[in-house]
Amino acid sequence: MRSSRYFFLAFFAVCAAAASAQVVDRGLPDTNLNNAAGANRSNVAWAYDYGNTGIEGDSFDMPTLGSGSWVINTVRTWVVVGGQPQSGQNGPGDEFSDVKLYMGPNAGTLSVASSGNFTNSTATDNANITVSQVQYNNGTEHDYQGSSGNYLPMYEIDFNNLNIAATSGQSFSFGVIGTAISNSYAWFNHASNAALGGVPADGADGMIQEFDFSGNYLDSYSTNGSGWDKASDINVQVYATAVPEPASLLVLAGAAGLALIRRRKAR
Repeated sequence: MRSSRYFFLAFFAVCAAAASAQVVDRGLPDTNLNNAAGANRSNVAWAYDYGNTGIEGDSFDMPTLGSGSWVINTVRTWVVVGGQPQSGQNGPGDEFSDVKLYMGPNAGTLSVASSGNFTNSTATDNANITVSQVQYNNGTEHDYQGSSGNYLPMYEIDFNNLNIAATSGQSFSFGVIGTAISNSYAWFNHASNAALGGVPADGADGMIQEFDFSGNYLDSYSTNGSGWDKASDINVQVYATAVPEPASLLVLAGAAGLALIRRRKAR
């Protein structure tokens, strides 16, 4: 009876020990930034429309495992907001009433995976969503330079505790959007050109996806020739936990249980 108890304690200990790790890295660029880079500029931001008629999105692939599956814990994206250069910079909560993360099968129908209503510039009523202002990590061009030439603030948004089950190698589409307080605002997801950004660009294919507000896939397009002179992908980082297949988990738990029993006898 005591051995069985140790076995199940070990089984749950093995499950709890699995740590969340970054499995998709397509983060902010740190090279060829803003207008100073000239024709090699790597950073850009995309919004569906100032009328908020749809969701701008992209895709990512989960890594391939020899066996087992994944649980997606966190999806991180970045938004560029309009800012007010003469009177201080806005946060996303000053321009949008809420924020939503949509997820689903690649080029399929998306559904809301996480959402929150803004309570101030950088906080929502969902404790699982964190919003923080960030800058480029390159030492000179810290903020995003818009088409007007003004430097605009960027905000990192983490959607935590998602608990989304994913199979080995599964491909997802995602989109992040906020409901604009005014038609003069649009949700600009940060994007970059994979070849020029100077950082890892996992899964970059140079294509942006579009969805309606019901999550229905509409189309994909290259930003090269569609408002910019090169292809880009929406920046995203994904953190997940690997879940061993049941047989492997039992073997690990059994071994851990025997170790506990032996340790107990040695005392």
